[in-house]
Amino acid sequence: MDTLIGIGLVGIGAICGGLFALPSKFAGDDTPWEKLWGFFFLFAALAIPPLGLLLVKGAWQSWWAAGAVVLFPIIFGALWGSGSAAAAVAYKLIGISLGFAIIPGVQVVVGPLVPMFVQHPETILTPQGGVVMLGIAIGLGGVVMCGRAGVLRSRGGTNDPGGDATDDGRVMARALLVCLLAGVLCACLNFAFSFGEPLLAASRDRYRNPPAAATIAVWVPALFGGGLAACGYCVYLLTRNRTWASLRRPGTGRVVLLALLMALLHDGALFFYGLGTRYLGKLGTSVGFAVLFCGMMLVGNIAGFATGEWKGASAASRRTIMLGITGLVLAICTLAYANTL
Repeated sequence: MDTLIGIGLVGIGAICGGLFALPSKFAGDDTPWEKLWGFFFLFAALAIPPLGLLLVKGAWQSWWAAGAVVLFPIIFGALWGSGSAAAAVAYKLIGISLGFAIIPGVQVVVGPLVPMFVQHPETILTPQGGVVMLGIAIGLGGVVMCGRAGVLRSRGGTNDPGGDATDDGRVMARALLVCLLAGVLCACLNFAFSFGEPLLAASRDRYRNPPAAATIAVWVPALFGGGLAACGYCVYLLTRNRTWASLRRPGTGRVVLLALLMALLHDGALFFYGLGTRYLGKLGTSVGFAVLFCGMMLVGNIAGFATGEWKGASAASRRTIMLGITGLVLAICTLAYANTL
């Protein structure tokens, strides 16, 4: 029964994570990117996460006891925030569907590499290390297929009959580079937990917080660092593009509500994932990780297809994106299995 509850909770998290960018489609074409996403990062990374500290005992004491270690989640969180801003740009350039295939795929490929090579190099030549490398190789193949699908989509059709295919190709090439950068930087959130393990251990062992609550002691500084980086970039764009005046336009309240909804969905994914792993026992993080990322990719792609992002795309591009997603799901499951060895 606990397993079903755990899978269900993580599944809810996957739905939240897969849909969090969807409200951005309803902000209006005249809404500056930095306006909508600035409010989103303000809510998701700086305003909502500190509320989670109400569930954690001794958070401040854990940070103080950890000393300089607390800087690791902040620094890697800042890199994650930069990646999240890049991901938001990618969603606008190529849509939610393709973005949710490539960016999490790159995270799956990059995420396990640094902790294994830097912190646990002794595992590289073990059976577990071999399975991890297999999963990364499969994931890399899935990312390449998804990128190929994007190229085929740009060549095979566009929603604008008068559009320039060459311009579409340039936009797609630039968007794929942004996706790769976003995926690499977003993977730094995994590094925040890997290098912030002493902080997590102090919260869990010294102050007897349950695992899901203990992770909040790492989430908060990591998201704080990410919020500073992402909001700082949005402030820079508001200044460079001279779009501060847009904050006084009619409809700003609607944009704020959309950003708040996006933030609640984004942080809800983290909350339900953490809550669900408590019910999954020893395999909580491995099974939960697979369910979360698979679910997010599937839900994100369903949302993209449902909102017409692949309308007019060639059959070859549709088949290729399906193959790419299948490869990424297989890679995630392989990495989850490796975590059980």
